[in-house]
Amino acid sequence: MRWNLIGHSQGGLIIVLASKLAESPREFASLVGRAVLVGAPLAGTVRALDAILFGRADLGKKNIPGLLAAARTWPALYQMLPAWPAAVNQDGNPFPPEQQFIWPAGWGPLISQGIQEDLLLRARETQALLMGPYSHLAPGVDTLTIMGKRQNTPIAVPKRGGHFVQDYKNQKGDSLVPEAITSGHIGTPVFDRRKSFTGKVEAHSMLCIDPDVQQQIENFFVQPLQPIPAA
Repeated sequence: MRWNLIGHSQGGLIIVLASKLAESPREFASLVGRAVLVGAPLAGTVRALDAILFGRADLGKKNIPGLLAAARTWPALYQMLPAWPAAVNQDGNPFPPEQQFIWPAGWGPLISQGIQEDLLLRARETQALLMGPYSHLAPGVDTLTIMGKRQNTPIAVPKRGGHFVQDYKNQKGDSLVPEAITSGHIGTPVFDRRKSFTGKVEAHSMLCIDPDVQQQIENFFVQPLQPIPAA
């Protein structure tokens, strides 16, 4: 028996990472027949930065110090840092690669305020594994990536007066995963495995209960399953 997997958000990353950590693509294909990634931040998300940089004011300003302290020790947030140059200057131009958020220099003075350098290292290792996300899923595993393309989704955090500010540059996505950047990260060979929704499709946290998304997944599961590749 081969499993059908559906991974929403970071669950999609777990599927990709599991395929990369398997002994071979064939070994993974012997266990998994189909994999659906729904709103998976394959190239990261600025929302992870939002939590680490600013906390969550909507949970009460008095709680921000505690939320920041928790976020800055949360490995999963670091592993979803943007793989693209999301740190920009006040004119919107990206800082050099060594000043992006996966490197200590990208955080400036905040590196002494709870930012974990060992977790930044793990973030870089995770990003390396997520490059070519389908490379160990095919051939042998039928895959589908579903993304929203309706909500404004942050893609860049500007720095002004020496501090990052919540005046984000946006593109269309599902409010957490930017569609165009993530599609580029997936790469052109697998565009036929990608479905982007506009219309009335829900935001990130509600994608899996959206009727259009559910119908697309049902249609995908009734297609004939491709065989395990020969050894």
